[in-house]
Amino acid sequence: MRYGSVCSGIEAASLAWEPLGWTPIWFSEIEPFPSAVLAHRWPTVTNLGDMTKIAELVRAGSVEAPDILVGGTPCQAFSVAGLRNGLADARGQLTLSYVELADAIDDTRRQRGEKESIIVWENVPGVLSSKDNAFGCFLAALAGEDEPLVPSGKKWTNAGYVSGPKRAIAWIIKDAQYFGVAQQRRRVLLIASARNDLNPAKVLFELESYSGSVSPDLIRSKRCTTTIDGSSLYRFRRTDSYIADGLSSTLSARDYKDARDLVVTGDGRVRKLLPVEYERLNGFSDNHTLINYKGKLVTDAPRYKAIGNSMAVNVMHWLGQRIADVLPPLLYDVIYADPPWQYGSKPNRGVLLDYSTMSVAELCGMQVKSIASQNAALFMWVTGAMVSEALIVGAAWGFKFIRIDKVWEKKKHTGSRHGVVGPWGMNDAEFLLLFTRGKVCGNQTERNQYTVYEEKYTGTHSGKPHFFREQIERRFKNARRIELFARTSSPGWDVWGDQAPNATRLSLIEPEGVL
Repeated sequence: MRYGSVCSGIEAASLAWEPLGWTPIWFSEIEPFPSAVLAHRWPTVTNLGDMTKIAELVRAGSVEAPDILVGGTPCQAFSVAGLRNGLADARGQLTLSYVELADAIDDTRRQRGEKESIIVWENVPGVLSSKDNAFGCFLAALAGEDEPLVPSGKKWTNAGYVSGPKRAIAWIIKDAQYFGVAQQRRRVLLIASARNDLNPAKVLFELESYSGSVSPDLIRSKRCTTTIDGSSLYRFRRTDSYIADGLSSTLSARDYKDARDLVVTGDGRVRKLLPVEYERLNGFSDNHTLINYKGKLVTDAPRYKAIGNSMAVNVMHWLGQRIADVLPPLLYDVIYADPPWQYGSKPNRGVLLDYSTMSVAELCGMQVKSIASQNAALFMWVTGAMVSEALIVGAAWGFKFIRIDKVWEKKKHTGSRHGVVGPWGMNDAEFLLLFTRGKVCGNQTERNQYTVYEEKYTGTHSGKPHFFREQIERRFKNARRIELFARTSSPGWDVWGDQAPNATRLSLIEPEGVL
């Protein structure tokens, strides 16, 4: 899954979803210090800045329309601390800009023949009771209604579900203390989507016994992550008193100047929580926000503010896992594979490989058929010595051989031909075979009726020139594409392989298989 993030902050979602194999394709953050954290931690992901301008860029095709749009539009306009200005506050208006972006993404994806996006939104519980019915306006905009939705009582319930012409929407309040962090942090989580294969209610609502889930009543703070060793945390209460129950108050952006929770150390000294303890209380790794900023190591104040504004990593991981559990398996229209062929008794050319190889039997046993759409194309690299084996593997994966689609005539950077001399002459080319299943021709956006013979320089051992991947992209612009046995990541592609960064998690090999 590929996602775009708005009001990104210090990116709790990216830390939460990295174990799921999901990939951020762009961020949107305007605050200087969080932007610096993003640039430091995710240097290859573009920060688009002002979120109100992204919808136009998506419609123009200059910014990718992602599978998931995630964001926590500024909560100050709906919180007690922000005096509940709601939609009258410019920050509250960003919530409606969020809907405009969601609409642009869905419209673009429909035009490309793709499933609509999944909308993930997080905010403070105060949004459910703002006097201007801001949440009702937000729901109506997401659902595609002409008038604001109205709650049945004085405020919106803590959990609910609505459906409209555009999307189905579910929301619920969750507290971070029940997800492995020692912080009281109640937040509204909302899922919305126009997809016909995703019910937002199934993502957010689960019975206590569902999938082995444990009731929150059974996992109180005594099971939460310890963040302060050898000391006692005293939480400030509204009654102007303190309680030591192992939980912190809700972390806030203003805590850098008037934090109220106290830590009493073993020798009786009193201090406030440290930035690294704030990070732990929100599920971040230690020193996530400790970076060089404006030419020197950042001071504590920007760190407190950024962490206090962030989502809780643990809660976002739970939410991502719930989405992954509910979604049907991903199916790909284009599969691009460079199998790690095991030559057996055939010459290995004396090359010391830096990757594991697989036998034909192991390759045939891969569950590639389970990720292929009904009308799919398979492009498979093979050397001349392994063509017959490649035909066997392609058939085992459920594909019919069509032709040799590309020929790579390999050259060294010196300009000489690159090949291996054997008993039958020099083998200085590799072949990209085309297989199909179903009716693939209609999926092509640019038809190439001729075999391409291309001289390209060799790179790392077994690495293929990007030229050939680009040819496939031109031919199948609107297709969902994946590269198997990948060693690098490529924009517009999911990747799978034990050497590829941000690899998609797929169960293609049985436990006894080797990759």
